[in-house]
Amino acid sequence: MDDISVLVSAILLSRRIRDRLVVLCEGDLLPTGPGGPPSPQMYGQLERMPDANFYKACVPQDWQSYRLPQFFNCGGRSQVIQVFRALLEEHRLAPESSCLTPEKLYALVDLDIQPNEMPEGHPWRTTEEVHAALYENGMIKGDPDARHRIWVTALIHKEAFFVLPAA
Repeated sequence: MDDISVLVSAILLSRRIRDRLVVLCEGDLLPTGPGGPPSPQMYGQLERMPDANFYKACVPQDWQSYRLPQFFNCGGRSQVIQVFRALLEEHRLAPESSCLTPEKLYALVDLDIQPNEMPEGHPWRTTEEVHAALYENGMIKGDPDARHRIWVTALIHKEAFFVLPAA
């Protein structure tokens, strides 16, 4: 079993995601070692890893009374897209053994220099097309509709938000 398959299984079986938003993001994966897959407790640590922790810190403070989203690092951009597709497919095949609510699954990926293909059946073909559908002149175009489940960040490196001069 590869790291992606192990991660998909761990997310689907995690009781922490029941009735919550699940947000996949780029960031280090927990490796599958010779002793088998990481424990469920180790997957809880994914929320404290750099990328997931960055996005979790961006959740508004007044959301504390709600069920907060669960963030999962899934590797690089193409791996995040693979995990997104695999979660939906595995849930479709065995919904009774999944804690995922498919309508609450989202992904955040970086724009990056090279476009990435989106999963089959996605409304847009590449990450560039998703970005173009979401933003105009650096601003979000109106209210995104339900088709926007994979978000492409507006900047190539999210850390650039903190070094750009004020407009």
